[in-house]
Amino acid sequence: EYELSLGKIEKASWFGDRRLGVDIARGGGNANVWVLRTENYATVIAKNHDADLMSVVGTTIRLAEEYKIQSYAIYLDDTGVGAGVTDRMREQGLRVNAVKLGETASNDSKFFNKRAENYWRMKEWLVSGGKLDPQGDWMEITDVKYKADGSSGRLKMMSKDEMRKIGVESPDT
Repeated sequence: EYELSLGKIEKASWFGDRRLGVDIARGGGNANVWVLRTENYATVIAKNHDADLMSVVGTTIRLAEEYKIQSYAIYLDDTGVGAGVTDRMREQGLRVNAVKLGETASNDSKFFNKRAENYWRMKEWLVSGGKLDPQGDWMEITDVKYKADGSSGRLKMMSKDEMRKIGVESPDT
């Protein structure tokens, strides 16, 4: 276990490459969320319940321009409805990254899938000094647990179905 490292860091003190992560929800009870992350800080820069995927495309492009984020540093939730956002942005000539959390992890001997690997990388970033803006809904991620996957011992995250069974919603942020 570890505690989330919350604390405001002024924009002038952000350092390293800027990346934009986008969780795409398309309505329902979940939200579209845009998170900007640098080497030392992560902050939610936008959140809405807009079900219009083309509006999500427009918001993503506007935020990338506003925060000076190159298209190759945009990471889109490409699972389900998010694929439409990825397709449209690529159609516009933007080199965005499609993130499919169910795909094989880069280190597939240690992680069950990309979702487990990404959560673990986030944990490592926090442990190494990364700070989260206290205004973001970060506490959602503390409900997501991991475990060893059977005899392989690879790390696996609790599935969305398992989360729902215990009354936990899938985190947006």
